[in-house]
Amino acid sequence: MPHVTFVHGLSNKPPREALLKGWLGALKGRFGGGLDLAGAGVTSEMVYWADVMYAKPAAADEEEQEGGDRDVAALPSKPQGETAEEQMFVDALDERLQKALLQVTAETAAANVTEPADRAIPLPGFVERFLMKRLVRDAHHYLYASDSEPRPGEKFNVQKELRKRFVEAVERGAKQPGPHVVVSHSMGTMIAYDCLKHVAGCGKVDALVTLGTPLGLSEVQDGFGKAWKKAAAFPAGTLGVDRWVNFYDRLDVVCAASPKLATDYRHEDRGVISDERITNMGRWRHAVREYLARDEVRKRLKKLLGI
Repeated sequence: MPHVTFVHGLSNKPPREALLKGWLGALKGRFGGGLDLAGAGVTSEMVYWADVMYAKPAAADEEEQEGGDRDVAALPSKPQGETAEEQMFVDALDERLQKALLQVTAETAAANVTEPADRAIPLPGFVERFLMKRLVRDAHHYLYASDSEPRPGEKFNVQKELRKRFVEAVERGAKQPGPHVVVSHSMGTMIAYDCLKHVAGCGKVDALVTLGTPLGLSEVQDGFGKAWKKAAAFPAGTLGVDRWVNFYDRLDVVCAASPKLATDYRHEDRGVISDERITNMGRWRHAVREYLARDEVRKRLKKLLGI
């Protein structure tokens, strides 16, 4: 039977099973009418890594959204790179994301001039700034293999542990008849791409779906190292050509600065990724539940799974 491997994104999350239930519910729709994976005989698993960064999971009954806790005191400080190269990465990514936030704020304000009051788009606020800080920290810790000690006596090398969890999930998914599709969101798209492209022994998958990805940012691409080149950046060894679909919302602050991937992740110097623009709803344009609620995402996933 078909199988989906999900990879979650930034900020703290409810426990693994509660998070997976939330993603499946977002695909299905609150009142049905969406994509019911279990009902269609599709198995699924969540690559869960929030416990590598956070001491305890978020409450299971909390609404699943990026931004998490809004305590100003909890705003993560900008990480300090151990080398000049690392610090350059941190500073450049932080600057790029702050510019993206200003860009989205301006576009949102302009859109609201022509929108009726009851359809006005909420302006980005504290949670978006919070999210940017989280992305800088998590991207740095992952790409530069930093350590995390979320609980006393429990220490992880972030890159090593997250790669291990993804590769093992791909191995388990490969035992299903297939097709096997990876659906990743936010920071999770970096993990999925990095493993499929750079980790020796990572298994093959039939398709990759990225939602609200920061992979288009040149600063993130620089974090993959000097050997990384756009002309051959597509993970052709583990993913079939024309089997990567990237969905983005122009007002999603994580991907707003560079939402399209086809020109940057090329195969034999040609574009093979399908970039699809969608329009999310509500306050959190980056929230995974918004992406999973879109008909465009559901229909494409259904096609990729062959159901």
